[in-house]
Amino acid sequence: MSAASDLSSSSPATTDSTMAANTNSQSPSIALPLHQAVTIRLTKTNYSLWRAQLLPFLRSTKLLGHLDGSSPASSKTLATSTDAGAVTMANPAYERWYDADQQLLSGLLSSMTEEVLRDVTDATTAKEAWDALQRKFASSTRARMVQIRVELATCKKRDLSATDYFNKVRGLANDLANAGAPLRDDEIMAYLFAGLPAEYDPFVTSMTTLPITPTIDDVFAHLVAFEARQLRHQAELQLNLGASANFAGRGRGSGRGRGRGPGRGHGAPSRGRGAPPSRGGGRGNTPRPTCQICEKEGHTALRCWYRMDESYQEEAPSANVASTSSYKIDANWYPDTGATDHITSDLDRLAIRERYNGGDQVQVGNGAGSSNSENLAGRPM
Repeated sequence: MSAASDLSSSSPATTDSTMAANTNSQSPSIALPLHQAVTIRLTKTNYSLWRAQLLPFLRSTKLLGHLDGSSPASSKTLATSTDAGAVTMANPAYERWYDADQQLLSGLLSSMTEEVLRDVTDATTAKEAWDALQRKFASSTRARMVQIRVELATCKKRDLSATDYFNKVRGLANDLANAGAPLRDDEIMAYLFAGLPAEYDPFVTSMTTLPITPTIDDVFAHLVAFEARQLRHQAELQLNLGASANFAGRGRGSGRGRGRGPGRGHGAPSRGRGAPPSRGGGRGNTPRPTCQICEKEGHTALRCWYRMDESYQEEAPSANVASTSSYKIDANWYPDTGATDHITSDLDRLAIRERYNGGDQVQVGNGAGSSNSENLAGRPM
């Protein structure tokens, strides 16, 4: 009788010890605080990123069942025996589950911003808070996915570099994956090719006709290489155009000056038809400059001795020098010599002009002077 009594009295204790051992072996443990594992605080716009950081942590700590319902709460009490009217006691398994659930709920709330926290203040368990967040962000996530797809469809390279454009498309694809709708590599490539300008058509053709579908990383490497070749060709083209323009400019300027014409006085050499050619095979073939004032080689008009000599005048005009009344307009344009003002007898040749009303005189090619002439106009420079 005593043995049976001892056995019956020890059975509940043995049963509780066994249950406690099994519960302890299955109870989750949080090795790392949630706020250290989830560094992103939940706002109204980053739910997908926050969720992507949270779920791996919950799987590793065996706490995901508290959110999806796969680890429901145990009963709060246990009966000490199977007899009717048996005394009940607190269930240790429920206490452990409750402690873990409250720690998880506290971690979830601490990882939210104030604007989101207002929507889950009534939650008493982690699952209630999780379900409230799911309902709140489900509709916004679907709207975000539609918005991202529109941005991908309308994304253009324009002035972006190849690297920046690729990162922009790849970033939108990552956002779509975080929202729960990941894209395949060929879909990302289709969006990428659609936004390239016409000059990238050879690149698109080469990528789409490969016998083996390239990876997204291979496409990026080829895109950067193609852009580098394009930039190098453009630089070479601009260099060639600049060299051609400089050569054409030097060709137009040879043999044409703005200074006094040939046949100078004061010992200036005359270069008439019968004059012998200059040294070096002519003015255009020698590297030595020719002065536009005195017609001598070896210096320019800026360094000519007669540049500031007002007494230095050309010889008397010959018979073929036109008079003022028969002055013909030179249709050629010459480089600027640094003059502060320009004059002309044809007002229609100046887009911006001012009539000169001063008292200074202007001396023309035949030596005649003109004072305040109505047919002379000047434009200050």
